[in-house]
Amino acid sequence: MRFGDLKIPQKLMIVFGVMLAAILAMGVTLYVNQEVYEASVKQSALAQQSLRAADTAAFRLTRQENSLRGFLLSGDDYYVKRLEEAHKPKFLGALEDLRKLAGSDEADLNRIAAVEVAYANYRKMAIEPAEQLGADPATRAQAVDLVKHDGVADKAVEPVEDAIQAITDDAEAVVTAQTEAQAAASLRNTLVLAIGIAIVLAVAVAGGLLLTGGIAAPVAAMTTAMRRLAAGDNTVAVPAAGRKDEIGEMAGAVATFKDAAIHKLRLEEEAAAAAARTERERAEREAEKAAEAETDRIAIQALGSALGAMADGDLTYRIDAHFAPKAEQLKSDFNAAAGRLQDAMRGINGATGGIRAGSEEIAQASDDLSRRTEQQAASLEETAA
Repeated sequence: MRFGDLKIPQKLMIVFGVMLAAILAMGVTLYVNQEVYEASVKQSALAQQSLRAADTAAFRLTRQENSLRGFLLSGDDYYVKRLEEAHKPKFLGALEDLRKLAGSDEADLNRIAAVEVAYANYRKMAIEPAEQLGADPATRAQAVDLVKHDGVADKAVEPVEDAIQAITDDAEAVVTAQTEAQAAASLRNTLVLAIGIAIVLAVAVAGGLLLTGGIAAPVAAMTTAMRRLAAGDNTVAVPAAGRKDEIGEMAGAVATFKDAAIHKLRLEEEAAAAAARTERERAEREAEKAAEAETDRIAIQALGSALGAMADGDLTYRIDAHFAPKAEQLKSDFNAAAGRLQDAMRGINGATGGIRAGSEEIAQASDDLSRRTEQQAASLEETAA
């Protein structure tokens, strides 16, 4: 599965998981190095304490030598007292400190034991005989011979000094090694910290770029597409349509809105076309009605004029106006009826003329008869008279 197909929480978990893993690895490494560093510091501190204890032992050994020589030179018991009550206890105390610091380290314990053996031999061969011989003026010269150059004392103390030096050399070697170890641990801590910070920054930058390119940029493009879609631009391309994360789901929803907007626009266009078609049909019907009304008006007006002419006695009047096809028969019937009426009136006129002539003849005969009757009556009156 591609990174782009992962859900946004999974992407965030991966990016922050890598960052946390880098931080955890850095922290664990730093912790381990710090433990190593602290252990080295402890070992170095123990070695430093061993050095101080070894230096104290060497110093107190030297003070014992000096006190012994002071006693032999002066014969003053003060120096013996200082040797036995001050320098010897502190020397043995330094050895005890070394033993405590050595713990269970067999090599250190063996070196301390070598010091103790050599010191016991030094006391047996030099200190104790010198104290005894030096206490008697008669034998003091023998005691002085013990501490001469290359005398018994020098030869006896040398193994003690060598054993203490072995402890010192070992402690210095430990300090040097631990100092180098601490420097290496510090360098490792610095490198781990630098590398860890670089890795975290690299992961943060890479994660930021991935999240920006995989989330922020598509969301911005989706916002732009939705604004254009809300503004009525149905030609806008829906971004991130093939993704399988929430951005892809958003793209699917936006695509659904786009399809719905296109469908709505198509329905509106169809409704507008239907309304226009209905309006056009209505206008056509109104025009047809107006045309029919006009033809009816023309027919009625023409018929009225024809009837008026007939009422005025003009039987020769004919309708010559253009009638609609449905009224054309009325025009033909009227003109035919007018023609037949005219013919009938002509016949009636002819008959009326004959009747008028007969009536005139009857009237003339009546007048003649009346005159003859009057004449006859007059004649009768005259006769009667």
